[in-house]
Amino acid sequence: MRRKAFPNTYQGANDTIKKLISLTLTLALALCALAVPAMAEEAPVWKEGILSMLNMSEEEAANFVTAQLLLAAQMRKEGYTTKDGSRPENADDANYEWTLPKIEMVPYDSLDAMLMALNAGDIMAMLVYQSTAHYLMRSIPGLYVPVDYSYGANSGNAFARTALSEFLTNDFAFMFMQDKAGLRDEFNTAISAMREDGTLDKLAEIYIDGVNAGNEPEAIAMPAIEGAETVKVAVTGCLPPMDYVAPDGTPAGYNTAVLAEISTRMNKNIKLVQVDSLGRAAALVSGAVDAVFWTRTNHASNEWAEMSAEERATDHQSLAEEMSEEEAATHEQFHQLIDFESYGKMDMPEGTIISDSYYSDVLVPIWFHERVKREG
Repeated sequence: MRRKAFPNTYQGANDTIKKLISLTLTLALALCALAVPAMAEEAPVWKEGILSMLNMSEEEAANFVTAQLLLAAQMRKEGYTTKDGSRPENADDANYEWTLPKIEMVPYDSLDAMLMALNAGDIMAMLVYQSTAHYLMRSIPGLYVPVDYSYGANSGNAFARTALSEFLTNDFAFMFMQDKAGLRDEFNTAISAMREDGTLDKLAEIYIDGVNAGNEPEAIAMPAIEGAETVKVAVTGCLPPMDYVAPDGTPAGYNTAVLAEISTRMNKNIKLVQVDSLGRAAALVSGAVDAVFWTRTNHASNEWAEMSAEERATDHQSLAEEMSEEEAATHEQFHQLIDFESYGKMDMPEGTIISDSYYSDVLVPIWFHERVKREG
């Protein structure tokens, strides 16, 4: 039997705006009462917006979101987050048990459409990348990010390290058609060198962390190399501060800074082609551009997908031995929910290939704090 899949709309999708999914998650799983939030018998429905991923059946999508909530709940309990907006100010920390509402994931075509729905009260929250959440929180009064993950503090804990580096994050990369494998390899060589010499981190400090701290970086001038080949890359500005277009229409932000550096290292001109949010993948398929920005499940997770069942079991057991009993139980539940044979195919439209990643970020919820406090 063919696996039921969502309609393939990648011709009109971009890196985060791809296809619509509609699913309701009740999450009434028997979750061992570990770090997993309890489900109230008469819990209200919590509608949360999401920009969905390709190549997932309804069941796989539900399992994927549920698995992320499992990991996030354990991370919250162990203190690997810097704030928790779900906890009442007068809660007794020793006895407080967070109650998980019934969750309905509501898909949207674009970040702008999802923001409009949030502002109108059609959804209570939306799921976006942590860097984007901080950008929006600085730009739009009243927005609140209830949980932050601290990457540096987690390296010594096997559970937290695995959750953040493999399962809670997505990778930012460049997508090409299969006949552009040579160009993809040139991008990979440049990205690898930039990672090794610290350039990627330096650019992230300026164009992501700096922007989110309130700084406005200078406009980025793309190199002009006389006589060199020109590579066309689509931009939309739909995912600030990574994919960002300045108010005057000039492409800016971290992705543009990364591309300027890649241009110099490849000794090729890069022309930025601005397209609308739904036209980026169509531009790639038609040949109007050579590459597009894309996000997908991260490389570490994809390696799991490529392993045999025996190899995954061995690796899984090895990791579990480094965890506490509670962490290992949550980790086991995650692996029961995810079909790794399909996991590595998410966000990969037919006929495309992906570069190595140049940035990774975790998904977090964001909402209007006063409205949530008022409505409950």
